[in-house]
Amino acid sequence: LVEAATDLTARDAGGTNDAYVQVYLGGSDEVARTRVVPRSTAPLWHEEFSLRVTSLEQVLHFLVLDGDTLSSDDVIGETLLPLDSLVDYPLRFADLDRPLLLTPPTDVARPAGVAVSSAGRLRVRLELLPPEDGHGGGGGGDGELAAYSAARQRRRWASQRSDEAVLAQARERLLALKREEAAKAEAQLHAAIGGGSPVALRAAGGSEGGGGGSS
Repeated sequence: LVEAATDLTARDAGGTNDAYVQVYLGGSDEVARTRVVPRSTAPLWHEEFSLRVTSLEQVLHFLVLDGDTLSSDDVIGETLLPLDSLVDYPLRFADLDRPLLLTPPTDVARPAGVAVSSAGRLRVRLELLPPEDGHGGGGGGDGELAAYSAARQRRRWASQRSDEAVLAQARERLLALKREEAAKAEAQLHAAIGGGSPVALRAAGGSEGGGGGSS
């Protein structure tokens, strides 16, 4: 569902846009297009589309444009959404309902020395569903998706174990540094007192303290 856009960069001289959205899937030709909403920087479309997904490696490409009648349409901004970001393990299909940041094209007019980091936001609602018919559906499609999700989880676990190992090594290095600092401090104290082992010095100090108390 292509819901709406907000804070779009104005591409028309009047400070607005005649905005519409093109949708591409996996580098293919255009698979969906919204209607044009005239004279707005916050257009509302609320248009729903159904797309057939053949691979979770595919990426959805949303292109927001300003329609022009006397010249070619101007690109306002774009955003990319990898489909595998909507799948988690165990086999679960997550929904997406949030605004996506639009990246501006390089030809957008801007003040000298000022970087434009956003061309607005596009709000979409996506739901990724498992296959239900014979086109890769049933056991084949679900099995492929389950294997893909399991592989993602294994990579995640491997990364987590690697992070835990690095953390354990860092803790061990910190303990070693603390032990080394304690040994140096004790050696400096021993040198300052002027001889004898630290244990003997502590014992002697204790004896002197006790003798002073009795007298």
